[in-house]
Amino acid sequence: MLFSLLADRHLAGELAARFFFVVTVEGVCIGAALLLLRYVCRIRAIVPSALYVAAGLPLASHVILGPLMEQARAIGNMARFGMLHGIAALCFVLASAALVVLTWKFNHPAE
Repeated sequence: MLFSLLADRHLAGELAARFFFVVTVEGVCIGAALLLLRYVCRIRAIVPSALYVAAGLPLASHVILGPLMEQARAIGNMARFGMLHGIAALCFVLASAALVVLTWKFNHPAE
C-alpha cells in the first residue's frame, strides 16, 4: 500500500521496514507475555509451537534476513534482495497463520 501511495520508493521502503520492526517488537513482547501466562497460570489454550512461530519468524526475519537484504541492496544485487524479500514475506504469512491458530485455540479451548 505504501508503494502505491508514495512516489518515493525509498521512503515507502523505509516506512515499511519501520512498520515491520514495530510489529516484530510487539510480537516478541506479546509472545513472551503469553508464554508466561501459559506456564504461570496454566492456560493450556495457548499452543507453544504456534506461539514460537508467530513471535519467532518475524524476529528471525528482522535479525537475519533484514541485514542480508540491506547488504544485497547496497551492492545492487536486486535478484538476491528479491529472493530474501520473498522469504521474509513467507515468514510474515506463516506467522500470521500461526496467530490465526492461536486465536482460534484460545477462543475454543479443549474441554
